[in-house]
Amino acid sequence: MISRSLSSDEQDNLIPAFALRGNVVFPDLMKQGMVKRLGRGVIREVFLLDNDQVLVFAGGGATLFDLRNRETVWDIDYPAACCALSPDHTFLALGGDLDIFIWNIRTGKLLHQIKRNRMHSLAFSPDGQILASGSRSGWKQLWWEVASGQEFREIEEYDMNCLCFSPDGKLLASMGDWGKTVKLWEVASGSEVRRLEGHKHRVDKVVFSPEGKFLVSGSWSEAILWEVGSDQELRRMEGIYSIAFSPDGQLLASADWDSLYKVRLCEVTSGTEVRQIKGHTDKVVTLAFSSDGQFLASGSLDDTVRLWNVASGLEIKRLEEHSSSIESIAFSPDGRLLASAGEDDKKILLWEIESGREVGRMEGHKTYSLAFSPDGKFLASGSLDNTLILWDVATHREVRQLQGYPPGEKNGEREYTYTVRVVFSPDGRLLASGSDVVRLWEVASGREVRRLNGEESVRCIAFSPNGKLLASAHQDHKVTLWQVSSGREVRQFEGYTHGVDSVAFSPDGKLLAAGSEEETILWDVASGREVRRMEGLGTLLPAIYSLAFSPDGQLLAFVKYETVQLFEVASGREVGQIKGHTGTVSIAFSPDGLLLATGSKDGVIRLWQVPSMPRAEETNKQRIDTTKQEQKGGCFIATAVYGSASAQEVILLRTFRDEILTRSKTGRQFTKFYYRLSPSIANLIASRHVLKTTIRKLVLEPTIWLLKRIWLFNRHDLKANSRKEARNGKY
Repeated sequence: MISRSLSSDEQDNLIPAFALRGNVVFPDLMKQGMVKRLGRGVIREVFLLDNDQVLVFAGGGATLFDLRNRETVWDIDYPAACCALSPDHTFLALGGDLDIFIWNIRTGKLLHQIKRNRMHSLAFSPDGQILASGSRSGWKQLWWEVASGQEFREIEEYDMNCLCFSPDGKLLASMGDWGKTVKLWEVASGSEVRRLEGHKHRVDKVVFSPEGKFLVSGSWSEAILWEVGSDQELRRMEGIYSIAFSPDGQLLASADWDSLYKVRLCEVTSGTEVRQIKGHTDKVVTLAFSSDGQFLASGSLDDTVRLWNVASGLEIKRLEEHSSSIESIAFSPDGRLLASAGEDDKKILLWEIESGREVGRMEGHKTYSLAFSPDGKFLASGSLDNTLILWDVATHREVRQLQGYPPGEKNGEREYTYTVRVVFSPDGRLLASGSDVVRLWEVASGREVRRLNGEESVRCIAFSPNGKLLASAHQDHKVTLWQVSSGREVRQFEGYTHGVDSVAFSPDGKLLAAGSEEETILWDVASGREVRRMEGLGTLLPAIYSLAFSPDGQLLAFVKYETVQLFEVASGREVGQIKGHTGTVSIAFSPDGLLLATGSKDGVIRLWQVPSMPRAEETNKQRIDTTKQEQKGGCFIATAVYGSASAQEVILLRTFRDEILTRSKTGRQFTKFYYRLSPSIANLIASRHVLKTTIRKLVLEPTIWLLKRIWLFNRHDLKANSRKEARNGKY
């Protein structure tokens, strides 16, 4: 565990605008090549600092707004998973994938950068001296001294989330036991003192009343009001999305799952509803009272933060500075515009790349997929409501709506289908949509011209660059290649252990990449031969959600939940990683190949500079430098086979060596013998494709399969350790 205070010089180097005025961008984002951020992201929490200032924590970081003029005081661009503000509004903590950052926002100084595994919840003690951090996937939960940034207590607890201190600072409440129990911890000793049980589903909200007499815990199915001293359940309410006590403890504000976007104000003791506050058009995810109790701030999935008068229930002010969850993004053919859309609202946004401004908005349906026509005049959107809409990019108006697949009957039951992908043919004449089958539409008339019927529902589709072929990825672990002109099935690509989620042709049309939960395979289109397999190792590597070739065909980008990995197509070597989001990511290369756009369910779009690749003759001369590999930790043969010391397969083998094999005398002797022979074998393997494939299939794959099964019970720790090792460069 690493914790350190930053000197003034370090603060200047780490945070360019450490006085918290203007935009503050974290250096890690810049080091990865981030050029620009579009949108502030999905609203997660709001804090009223006074009646004129509101701090909003969202998918893109934290922003302080002046409500009088709706201007931004400062903005911290950091993909944090959780946030906490001390009760006296002095300290702000943001928790990301591996770091906790603590600011004194009164002075503008960054106080500490604390290194630890990913956390999901943060909470300050009432006096602001302690910061508790909790995680849903780690055996050790840690508490920190705010003044020094040092760890002072460690709690052995696997699942600890939804942290909240009691007003006197003596207790810490948390969700525990896989979500259905609220645990109370004694702060002085760090020991568990009581449990509150009774929830049917995972608890996601825990709040003490201001005087500490009551505690409310909530899930999607029910909320329970507890008396803290007796641990008695006083009242059950409907499931809540967000909740807050008024400063005097008399009122409870809540947004229920079934309240149709209303906020209810109820008396705490009697449960009598005093007032309903209406105005939001989507779920209210966060609530906060002002210190005098006269105002209530609410943040919603409708992308607005609103300030209400508690006495009258009237809206006073509104901020419309945030964005919704993003499911799909697409560059216009000239690279000037980027379109983004998601499932949470019915908006499609058009962004100007050069300025970063929103320049257009279209509203019609909840969008799952976007595609520009090759001439850039039209934008197609596919929805989960089973419709396709063709938009005029210049006017932002709907040109035509196509009904995808009407509900039907299957096995005697009502069946609902939805459009998961839309894509234009290279000549712009056809529009393909994927659902339970692939449909081809004539763009000019909107007429359906052909159906391509596979055995299982379609997850992704792609036209070949010449427009003669279409590939469809299916739920039944297959990829099908179709001839567009006749609708004839040309070939099936098999060998997957899970449904295939993504598919893409290389720019020259010679290769087809298709990814599933366990593996991504490069196929030779002409012969159907497997060229290269990149396996996901199950628990170590999340599903491949999407992939894309760079326009020059040299790079292949993979999306694995929140992380984008870039691979050199010719060698299979990993050349970079991008991590700048807290939700599933979609990707798109700019037409000139200089930028990679990532859009996420956190509501943020980031533009990244694509790393330049060496010339082909330089690539051909590259060989494994065994001296450098030895300094980085060995595993020479696996590194030669998988092309990178940071490949997940290599990390797993290295973790086994370090944590299991070298613990015994026999294991250490074997390791020593292995390192005498392996460097020369690795150099031999690196230059022989057939030998590399043979060793992978006959030796490494069975070994890795066995290790996965042996370590399945310990998958959470293995995943965390492997990712931490990869990011810290301990190869």
